Amino acid sequence: MVVVGSHDCSIYAYSFPDWKQKCKPMKKHSSYITHIDFSRDGNYLHSTCGAYELLFWDANSGKQMTSGASALKDEIWQTWTVTLGWPVKNIEKIIAILKYNFNKLCYCLGTRNLARMR
Repeated sequence: MVVVGSHDCSIYAYSFPDWKQKCKPMKKHSSYITHIDFSRDGNYLHSTCGAYELLFWDANSGKQMTSGASALKDEIWQTWTVTLGWPVKNIEKIIAILKYNFNKLCYCLGTRNLARMR
């Protein structure tokens, strides 16, 4: 599956490699999509938008999980690029200590590695 976040505030899911639309567009964000991550098993997504909303989705049906924050609190995520949530709660303190000016930050699960883009 491939998912695409758009400036029309929607997330689109396609099967791969035939590029058939997998479900209706996911349209609950109130601003443009900034980040999307899959759970490790590929069954769930979480996403953020320009309005700083963190939303959770069932990747197979495209339905929003309104209780996703609690239902997926122990979920293992393949990546974590969203800028909200428990794993990045204190990242501002780390940035202030290291005095980095950055646009993107990527945390690699299970390691102590951070990658940044200026």
